[in-house]
Amino acid sequence: MEIKELEELIIYHQNAYYNGNAEISDAEFDALWDELKSKDPTNKLITSKVGKDDSDFFPKTKHLMIMGSQEKANSKEEVEKKLAGMTGDGDYLIEWKLDGASLELQYENGKFKKAVTRGDAEVGDDITPNAIKMNGIILDVGEDFTGPIRGEVLLSKENKEKYFKDYKNCRAAANGTMKRKDGEGCQYLDILVYDARYSNTTKSFKGEDTLMCWLKEKGFMTPEWTVYENLTADQCMAKLKETFDNLDKIPYDIDGLVIKQAEIDMDDLNTNICPKTQFALKPARSYATSTVKDIIWDNTNGSFTPVCIIEPTELLGATITRVNAYNIQFLLDMKLEIGDVISFTRFSEIIPGVARNLSKNTINPRCKN
Repeated sequence: MEIKELEELIIYHQNAYYNGNAEISDAEFDALWDELKSKDPTNKLITSKVGKDDSDFFPKTKHLMIMGSQEKANSKEEVEKKLAGMTGDGDYLIEWKLDGASLELQYENGKFKKAVTRGDAEVGDDITPNAIKMNGIILDVGEDFTGPIRGEVLLSKENKEKYFKDYKNCRAAANGTMKRKDGEGCQYLDILVYDARYSNTTKSFKGEDTLMCWLKEKGFMTPEWTVYENLTADQCMAKLKETFDNLDKIPYDIDGLVIKQAEIDMDDLNTNICPKTQFALKPARSYATSTVKDIIWDNTNGSFTPVCIIEPTELLGATITRVNAYNIQFLLDMKLEIGDVISFTRFSEIIPGVARNLSKNTINPRCKN
């Protein structure tokens, strides 16, 4: 694929992702990103761009902290390289990588003032009226704190089943709902936080664990985290497996883990869109096979999508019964019929996608061998 085509695809899918309308899985997006990095490592898109979550309904507000992205790792070898590049004192944190919509909470003298979406990483939408309706906002932290607190707007799996069955997944429901002009449905959303900064640069938290404990003590909801001394790549991979073997016990969607050095390096966090002192650890794409029992049409917000109903099959700790067939042309190209044996992949999507039709020897062009 040509570099220009890769750039256009990445920008398109970034914007779709941040506006709750993702059309491909995280794994498929990562493959595009990796291909661009291999072909053009210094491409400006890699160092300076994130998708936008713009809305015409809300005023624009500048962030108090850079809301950038993280580098990722999928293998033990990649984790070893990331850990070797860290400069901390040997202590680390591993926490859930939440699969929701980023939000910055702004505080002044301990009082909550604004809630700002990720936007373009520097300027976002001020959705304060909606955020106040969500669960997890602390209006007064009880001390003289001025600065940003970063978190994620999430819809729990339980609330999706109760109130948002028409949405494809929890992330899409959360992203769409939090930017509704009337704020309807925001009462079912939760805010979990994982970062905070003092605007006064003479103040700082002693380390990531201290920061997380402070957030917890103030009453915020946080992702689960674990502290490690002298963390190894083997421990990271073991924690990843343990987490994804128990996805059904986690109330929210996650798409990996975040590895952080415990020592906070403000220069790194403030100057890098992908800081060197933390990275995301995600599962490599995994596959399973099953038999198509039926093909139905799923109506999501007026858009019809073919879905293969399959024999219940385990993949990454979850029992899969429905597999996305994307659109009518894909259905025809893959020659999908009831009774076919298919291979499918699940990453962060609720409905996994067809990778191969093993009965007809057809292959999803977006899935590599």
